[in-house]
Amino acid sequence: MGVPLAAYLLIGYFTAGGQTYTLVTWYDSLVPLAPAWVIPYIYMYISAAAPAFAVEDVRVLKRWALTVALMYLLAAPIWIFYPVAVPRTFHGGEDYFSYLLGLIQALDPPTNCFPSMHVAVATVAALVVRRVDRLVGTILLGSVFPIWYSTVAVGQHWIVDGAAGLALALVAYGVVYKINPLPVGAFGGVPRYAHLLWAGVLFFALVGLGGMWMIGIP
Repeated sequence: MGVPLAAYLLIGYFTAGGQTYTLVTWYDSLVPLAPAWVIPYIYMYISAAAPAFAVEDVRVLKRWALTVALMYLLAAPIWIFYPVAVPRTFHGGEDYFSYLLGLIQALDPPTNCFPSMHVAVATVAALVVRRVDRLVGTILLGSVFPIWYSTVAVGQHWIVDGAAGLALALVAYGVVYKINPLPVGAFGGVPRYAHLLWAGVLFFALVGLGGMWMIGIP
């Protein structure tokens, strides 16, 4: 799972200094910059691992990883030949949310915006979990929309990027799970309390970052 992410970052760093494109729509102008939305934005990084805490059968997990890899493979040519960027208008701030957003923007290259892998990866994770636990999977699927909004509200994506990410996830998921189906018995789940593990990582990460902000670590 780390290999596609590494490729994403490398492509972003190499294309950041070249020509980029924008995909602004009328909707983007209606969404004000709101650093507080960085919380659901960061939530995606941890919740994306939810299938690892829900799925019992390794065959399902392998297909999950394959779906993610396929999405990055399909998106990479767009990032290379038509790099979409959002102008960075955020210049930091003193509150906790601004601190978090500053960290995100320092680590994440401004290109590779279209399609939004934030939305794509969150969607696939939710769909996989939903195969083994309909309730939790549906909740995770519902959280995709706040994540999508957050990508625009923190100035990291255009709204079109999220729409493309959602479509990419549905296509890749359909290809991997529908064309090469698994028997019904493969979709067994583990106890729901296992989700407390990734949720706990998110909680302690936010607390730890809060401590860094309070003592002034840049």
